[in-house]
Amino acid sequence: MLAAARTFRPLLLRSPLRTLSSVPAASTTSEPSTNDVPPQGPNSTGRYNWIGPPSSRYKVPTELKNLSHFFPPDNSDPTLTGRSWSASDLRLKSFEDLHKLHFVLLREYNLLWTEQGLKRRKGGFFVNPGRKQNVKKSVAAIKQVLGERKREIERLKEMESVEEIE
Repeated sequence: MLAAARTFRPLLLRSPLRTLSSVPAASTTSEPSTNDVPPQGPNSTGRYNWIGPPSSRYKVPTELKNLSHFFPPDNSDPTLTGRSWSASDLRLKSFEDLHKLHFVLLREYNLLWTEQGLKRRKGGFFVNPGRKQNVKKSVAAIKQVLGERKREIERLKEMESVEEIE
């Protein structure tokens, strides 16, 4: 069985490569043919002008091009921290403000995880672990406020549907 497996070679019925004789000759006239490929690239006006490197299609703010905002600044004082956001503070904020604050807190949480990992690899200790707890409490408070708003909207919709029935 092994000898048969070694000698087996698949047969190709047709060569996968095109030869020069199979390519049609270029036309000698100056008129463009309908089969020509439209120009491509950043300066083209063809239908494929969206093809290109992502950097030419998307404009990213310069502050987001590097990962420096995920690392603490070198001159930061680790002892100065604030308190977590309470639900009563967040109830006064709009949905857009809560959305922005949520992403700021996620970035801060990633920064703290990065800082903790760097300290652990260097053999040191994380200076202020209470900061991570404050961020977690703030995110939980945002979720609580958004849940309260969602339940209130559902309750109002239910009351409207009951009034329409009566």
